[in-house]
Amino acid sequence: MFEEIHNINEEIVFSLVKEICKGNEQSMLDIACWTLNQLSPRYMVSNRGVVRYNMDAQKKRQYEADITAIIHEGIKRINGNPRGHEMKAGAQETMEGAMFNIPIISGRAFNGKNFEPLEDATITLLDENGTVTMKTGNWQNPFKIVRHTAGAFSFLPESALAEKQGLHKNFLYSIKIEAEGLETMMHHFEVPVQSEYAMDESFSVQRSYTLNDLFLFPYEGED
Repeated sequence: MFEEIHNINEEIVFSLVKEICKGNEQSMLDIACWTLNQLSPRYMVSNRGVVRYNMDAQKKRQYEADITAIIHEGIKRINGNPRGHEMKAGAQETMEGAMFNIPIISGRAFNGKNFEPLEDATITLLDENGTVTMKTGNWQNPFKIVRHTAGAFSFLPESALAEKQGLHKNFLYSIKIEAEGLETMMHHFEVPVQSEYAMDESFSVQRSYTLNDLFLFPYEGED
């Protein structure tokens, strides 16, 4: 039953990436993944495996134009990190050791005055050592929210060494959100992780930690 539920954005993004991108398959996959991470899912029920969605022609053209703009932003970022899909130097040495594979950390940020998704905001994932290093160069930290992404943000921290598999540990993080005209927010949270036999080189939406919606408000005393 649930196999017939699809995220329509996957179909749209994959189709547009094939039309726009001229790179190799890995580069196209990186760009498609980066783009999907900027978009809120749009779940639909398929009809005999063919996903259909109700949207008039004008809205469809605008929606695809918005996604196209995000894809072009992804192309610039991925091309700026041509080896971003590979593990960082030295990671191969620890690949077979026990690791804490941190899940994707995602959420959405809103303007608390009008409840609209934030635009042109900077979001930073921090730990006790400062800005958290991402698993590959295809993930931003700080993360810049751009137009048409509905205030969504995501991070994929690098894996951490563990003494052995099966250990449980809470990783302490903070989200810092900065936007012009609004008070800076610091949100603290913990992510529980169990160590595994090896580093997980891939990522999946099934391995994710979603934050509650976050709201920024105008400086005290302003309307």
